[in-house]
Amino acid sequence: MLEAITYEDMLKHLRGYEIQQDIIGILLARPTSHAGKDIVEALPYYHHRSGEKIHFYLPGYGAYWHGVYPDEQNVVRIDGVQWSFSNQKYVEFVQALESRSRWRYSGESELLLLEYANDKLDYSNVLRFHLDAMLRDKAIPSIHVLFEHIFRYAAQQKNLIQISDTASFKTLGQETMEYILAQLPTFFDGIIKKGRHYLIRDYAEDASE
Repeated sequence: MLEAITYEDMLKHLRGYEIQQDIIGILLARPTSHAGKDIVEALPYYHHRSGEKIHFYLPGYGAYWHGVYPDEQNVVRIDGVQWSFSNQKYVEFVQALESRSRWRYSGESELLLLEYANDKLDYSNVLRFHLDAMLRDKAIPSIHVLFEHIFRYAAQQKNLIQISDTASFKTLGQETMEYILAQLPTFFDGIIKKGRHYLIRDYAEDASE
């Protein structure tokens, strides 16, 4: 799990890894939301569990903030370092996402998995999970179970999704995200309803209605 103070900071961090192609996660969850409470509680574990397997960014969260943002609130300590949350920075990140794509925030907790290539995020094939709805409808036993399977998948498939040829990577598109779903637990085949709990959609600004 990685802090994401601003959208630009997230891209700067990705570019620092000199990644050509990959799949990243953007986790939108306020600490008071249904999913957010579970995520914050387990954040130290997630921080180490995700490691370099998958880049999960947390808008609105960060470390070494003391006194920087007027509305910051301490939420958890990771390796002795205090992490805080700012609603202001969270909202600014949401606005940045909306200004760069056709995605619109639901107001609840969401996990977005999307492709990163050529120093840019590709919004044409976004895998979107509605986390609060999944918990509320008992579609998953817990956030921890869902994330554990995602982390395990990322560890096993890292070589698959880091493809050297950009053209080949682009042709995978929808198939890549569908393959991720196919590798996750069997509860995706039954209880979870596409369009209500998760969907794969083109949110690129030039996408047709």
